[in-house]
Amino acid sequence: IRNHGKPFLYYSDNGSGETADILDKEVVGILPRLGINHPTGIAGNPQGRGIIERLNRTLPMRIARKYRTYFGKGADRETLRKTNRDLRSAFSALQQGKRLNARQQSAMRDLPSWAELIDAIRDGVEWYNNRPHDELPIKPNGKHYSPAEFRKKRLAEEDTEIEWLSDVELRDMFRPMVERPVRRCEIRWLNNIYYA
Repeated sequence: IRNHGKPFLYYSDNGSGETADILDKEVVGILPRLGINHPTGIAGNPQGRGIIERLNRTLPMRIARKYRTYFGKGADRETLRKTNRDLRSAFSALQQGKRLNARQQSAMRDLPSWAELIDAIRDGVEWYNNRPHDELPIKPNGKHYSPAEFRKKRLAEEDTEIEWLSDVELRDMFRPMVERPVRRCEIRWLNNIYYA
């Protein structure tokens, strides 16, 4: 939302994580507060979400393969076994408050930090959105549009203005919210009393 503006809709499957109160609840949900329509796919019909399924098949593997801790298809079995052993040993030592040996330290260095993972995901999304896709129409030069180019073209054709949220709105939008009952002008929450 910060980088591309408020979307017109948020299309997802109807799993519990995608239809949770934090997203969909009428008063406190992120999507209703922003006025974003949230259609969900038909259960058992993954073809209806083909575009996003393609992204989910392409992007996570591309990102995961950048790291020595990759555990998926095509990974060397012996390396995988050693890495897994060393990581489990390191996690166990950390839980017990022990000092890490050289092999455990090496395994932990191979594990990306949260910030590194977020940066890799951001770079991966940028790569995905700026490369040509065969599923998109062909430009006058004979090459396919990238998703970013096609979005820009469609927004210009339809003369659509993107709504941008301020930093304060963005900050407040993703804060946890909860509904509480009001009794005699009092709201009770976390063993505290607030007067309404």
